[in-house]
Amino acid sequence: MSKRIKKDLPRYSDALTKKLKEWKKESGEDFAWKGESYEARMNVQETGWQQYKENQAAEKLHKKQQEKARYSGVGAVKALPGQKKKSMGVASKPLVDSRNRENSMS
Repeated sequence: MSKRIKKDLPRYSDALTKKLKEWKKESGEDFAWKGESYEARMNVQETGWQQYKENQAAEKLHKKQQEKARYSGVGAVKALPGQKKKSMGVASKPLVDSRNRENSMS
């Protein structure tokens, strides 16, 4: 969301809420849009937005915890940028083993 919206939206919402209260005081009924109280509609939208932000924050935290757990094992090292990743396959066998050397000499 742009800085301007973050800055101005709460101010406009507060001004609109005051106008809606004035409307109710003067007319004796809620201002309705499509048969629904506009003030109630604003509250539902605000609640939905708060839930969305909380879900995004929880998802970001969960992802960060997963990433941290992934690299927290003993000997686990995260590759630096530009480095090749080490394969997770079977380690190669040594070319010469002391047991093999004795067998190959005989």
